[in-house]
Amino acid sequence: AADPITDFVLQYHDGENCQDLPGTRTRANTDVDWQRVFQPVTAKRVRLYVTASQIDISRIWEIELYEPAKKP
Repeated sequence: AADPITDFVLQYHDGENCQDLPGTRTRANTDVDWQRVFQPVTAKRVRLYVTASQIDISRIWEIELYEPAKKP
């Protein structure tokens, strides 16, 4: 966990193409625990598209996506 991925974006598939989730494109990341809140989308597929890492290897231990909390 000492070499986080540095450049990446979270994407969803819109039925024809992969689209960036607004606010998730990241460059020069140094965090090993990255978190973002983004607007909900409806998709069957979501991917983390990695374009750079500190040692040219993208080691991803876990990805979790949660539905927004509902107001009581």
